[in-house]
Amino acid sequence: MAMIAALAAPLGADSSVPPPPNPAGAWPGRCAERLRAALRGLVLEEPDFGAGRVTIDDKRRVVRFEALVPDREHARFYAGAPAHYWARIEEKVSEKPGEIGADIGSPRDSQASLGSKIWTKERFAEYDVQIVEGRKAFRFSHWFRPAVLDCLK
Repeated sequence: MAMIAALAAPLGADSSVPPPPNPAGAWPGRCAERLRAALRGLVLEEPDFGAGRVTIDDKRRVVRFEALVPDREHARFYAGAPAHYWARIEEKVSEKPGEIGADIGSPRDSQASLGSKIWTKERFAEYDVQIVEGRKAFRFSHWFRPAVLDCLK
């Protein structure tokens, strides 16, 4: 019987059952999980991010990350306020992909800013933080930029 099945199948064909396709509507959950994984990694390096939260707005099809993080340099410029780190990914139709933004400073700088806006034909993402200690900014970018890019797939 096995010989008949082997002869009936095309040479080199995979007879395993393929996984079901990901439904187009499932991206917010996958994205939120990716951002939560990035947050877990970031908290291991910078515990101040522990209060960060990832939320999903199913009605608007938006996934958000926000954290208010104590930061000496930010507090100096903004009357003691903590730095607001955030990322946002949403469904948004665009004619062609693109990106605009920059990371200013370096991990060794006492002052850095970073942010980017990235869009595909189906989604739009942005992340940002302004005037913070370079070490924290670039660790945030190290963990969250890849997560945001994964959310756009």
